[in-house]
Amino acid sequence: MCLMTANRRASRRIPFRKKVKYGLSNSPDSMFAGYTFNLSEGGIGIKAHRVFSHRSKISIQIYMSGADLEGNTMNDIIKLEGTVAWVSRVLPGILPTMGVKFLDRSSDIKRIYDNKFRGDIARFNA
Repeated sequence: MCLMTANRRASRRIPFRKKVKYGLSNSPDSMFAGYTFNLSEGGIGIKAHRVFSHRSKISIQIYMSGADLEGNTMNDIIKLEGTVAWVSRVLPGILPTMGVKFLDRSSDIKRIYDNKFRGDIARFNA
């Protein structure tokens, strides 16, 4: 069951589109490619051909661009662990999505979220 209509999120989602590789934590040699579509303080949305079932523990590698690094000492590949919180319905011709709750949130992801969130607020108040 997909509860996408109920907003039970602890923090605001912000647009965030990056290349990602992911796979089950217990199968590190079997990775799949996709992309992120949003980011929050506690998780990330992934869109890809392969999604995993609810509560699956997955490893994630987010590929950052030079523009995202903004001269910081941030890694160009951010590695995280998470648990699948929800999965969209799989429909013909539409890439499925899954929401992943971070088990460990790196300082890089926190910095990216904070910078993008502050930028969104500044644009809203302008």
